[in-house]
Amino acid sequence: QVSSASIVSKPGYSKKEVKEFTVTLLKKTKPQNFVLLANVAGQVAGLGDIAVGTDKDELLKQLVFANAGSWNANNDKPDDAPDKLYVHFPMWGEVSHLIDDSTTRITDGKLLRGIARLDVVLGDDVLSAGNFYLEKLYIYNSKNQGRIVPDAANISDGKATAATLPDGNINNKNPLVYEIPAAMKNAFERSVYLFEAKAVAQNKASEATCIVVGGRFGSDTKTSYYRLDFFQADRKTYKDVLRNCRYRVNIVKVDGRGEGSATDAFYSTAINMEAQILEWDDGDFGTVTFDGQRYLNVSPASEFDFPRAAGTQLVYLKTDVPAGWKITKITESDGTTPNTGWLTTDKTTGLFYGAGEVKVPVNISVKENTTGVKRTGYIYVQAGRLEARLTVTQDITSPAGPVSLDVTSSGLPVTELVFTNKDLGPKKLDVSWLPKNADLVITNSAVSGYTAFPSTSGIPLTGTVAGGNGGTGQKSYTITAPALTAGEIASNPFVEKRSKVLFSVASGLEEVYKSVFVRYVNYALTHDLNTAGYALTNSNTYTITIKSNSSWKVASVTGDTGILSTPVANILSQQGGNNTTTGDALTFKLVTDSDGSLNGKTITITLTDPTGKVSNTTLVIKGLSSPSCGKDGTAVSRKIGNNNYLTHMYDGKCWMVQNLKEGNSWAQHYNNSSSYDSGYYYTHTQAASACPAGWHLPTSGEASTLVSAVGGGNVNNSESKWWGGVNGASNGAFEGLYNSFGLGAWIYWGSWGIWWCGSDGKHIVTTVAGLANGLYPETLYKCSVRCVQD
Repeated sequence: QVSSASIVSKPGYSKKEVKEFTVTLLKKTKPQNFVLLANVAGQVAGLGDIAVGTDKDELLKQLVFANAGSWNANNDKPDDAPDKLYVHFPMWGEVSHLIDDSTTRITDGKLLRGIARLDVVLGDDVLSAGNFYLEKLYIYNSKNQGRIVPDAANISDGKATAATLPDGNINNKNPLVYEIPAAMKNAFERSVYLFEAKAVAQNKASEATCIVVGGRFGSDTKTSYYRLDFFQADRKTYKDVLRNCRYRVNIVKVDGRGEGSATDAFYSTAINMEAQILEWDDGDFGTVTFDGQRYLNVSPASEFDFPRAAGTQLVYLKTDVPAGWKITKITESDGTTPNTGWLTTDKTTGLFYGAGEVKVPVNISVKENTTGVKRTGYIYVQAGRLEARLTVTQDITSPAGPVSLDVTSSGLPVTELVFTNKDLGPKKLDVSWLPKNADLVITNSAVSGYTAFPSTSGIPLTGTVAGGNGGTGQKSYTITAPALTAGEIASNPFVEKRSKVLFSVASGLEEVYKSVFVRYVNYALTHDLNTAGYALTNSNTYTITIKSNSSWKVASVTGDTGILSTPVANILSQQGGNNTTTGDALTFKLVTDSDGSLNGKTITITLTDPTGKVSNTTLVIKGLSSPSCGKDGTAVSRKIGNNNYLTHMYDGKCWMVQNLKEGNSWAQHYNNSSSYDSGYYYTHTQAASACPAGWHLPTSGEASTLVSAVGGGNVNNSESKWWGGVNGASNGAFEGLYNSFGLGAWIYWGSWGIWWCGSDGKHIVTTVAGLANGLYPETLYKCSVRCVQD
């Protein structure tokens, strides 16, 4: 029960920002847990009367804050426009405290905001290049609800470690869209707030909460769009978006235009833009002091070590306390005695700096240490009610010399060098270090789960560059990725090779390290459309599985689209990508063709990669009308003439895959066993008119196409089997031939077969090595016939 409340003023705060209130509490002999909630009065009221004994966690799970669309974080809208009013942040905290007669104040209650803040800024290199500025920002798969109170398992040491989400589908249907004002074209800050979101699997990029940045590149007159993801350090595993965290998207490099639309960028991966998404618990990297509302940040660290000699080190201070921060005192190691003067800064004690959340550099200086003992001093910084202590330690010895190590490419620091099948290099890696005469030690190791980057590429190999490479302290490497062999691509079209190169330099007791990952990614697209591409026109729905480690979408559908039951527009809307495990489904449905008029009609579906990593792929689908012919390695029996024959499609044409059994007065029949009938044998002249109506002796061109379709390899492989025999047995392919020249006998039985084709005397010949075209004198032999449907 709140007994009284009053607005109080605190140093560095306005009266709007701090409230002090009094409540009546029960005394207990054990500590009690107190739940603190702010800006959620409506949600708490919605719980109704809470019965004594209600489970706390189950009760708090019911507190859900909803806010669809962009979060209005500007508190300057008029009261007569309620739809534009500032939306307060839902906040939660929990504190345990013993309440007895001596308790007059509880001060350690801290509140966590139930949302995350997202800032997008241009780095110094981009600003210097002057080749890009911000115009728009899109947030895809953002949430329209958030749990006010997180699950206990998702909080550690007062910080969120995992996202806590309400049940159900809470995605915003459309992306959040922000028009960036010209005044913020270099830094879009304090404008985007998001509910928590969970990470998705790597193959679910289209479901991930992500950012699409729109901006103007170079002299372009149109906006370019770039996708950026909330990735972990490996740059491929997604991470949660967490409450009370700030995500700073630092765009460090833009070297080309992006996609033409936000949608295209969303369905692609990052191109021509490098960015770091820095995550911190509503502060900055380094040391963050935070009370649940405001932060005081010291970066890159709050502890500083100096050698004996006089020197200066730089630290940055930043706070969102409106008045800024001030140095209150500089002391000796007891924290009380004023410093004797050996430790100073370039800022005046007691004056405020950094108002407006400005990051301020502070020089920390020490005089030479001639005391003979190691000494420590403290610098105390205050921002409102926040306080940070900087620890400065000075030794009595001097280091052997400055130790540094830089690894760059094209003049920029690099932690990863990436090659693709469209960018094999060469790329240069430059290493420089101090002391210049120190050894550079290199360790090259394959990354677990990947093939090592080729050692023949010019990549730095394990070893030592002695003596600073002639005392220069510099070494350059030119790296070129070898193209993959056909065998490597066949084994894994999405192969990725990766090695870690660790550089180190030491001087005295000091040692520095830098590592670079060198990667090769083969971007590809595969599909499981059958070799001939045919599909029965019988109203079936066909699914083609597309696998790609980039993105894909249907660019066009052309040809005899009348065989499609699925509207062309529905096929054009299909897309996917970044899924090499299960693949994405491309589906279509053909009409029913009962009279055979659509047999052989084709459509061509062209797939394109919006990112340009994979070349266009065409899928040619050929209609196959009823009555059906065999396909996909399965022969189908059909009544042709006076007999039944096994049939199969080759390159869109239906072939007999048994020898012709239509006898006449001049055809010679051979049956070498009671269970095996090789059919009839004909002279070339006789063969020209032997096929039943609707079928014909194959032309030489059709025979050549067949040879190509079967592939010239083993004629019994699963997709191009050249059947024979009454049951389609594979040995029926080798049915021998009858030599009527002198011998009058059957020869090559079980190893050869010859079939007539064409008017020019060419023959289709098979052996154990596969099909081929041969030329034999038709006057010497009688051969088998296999007909082709007209």
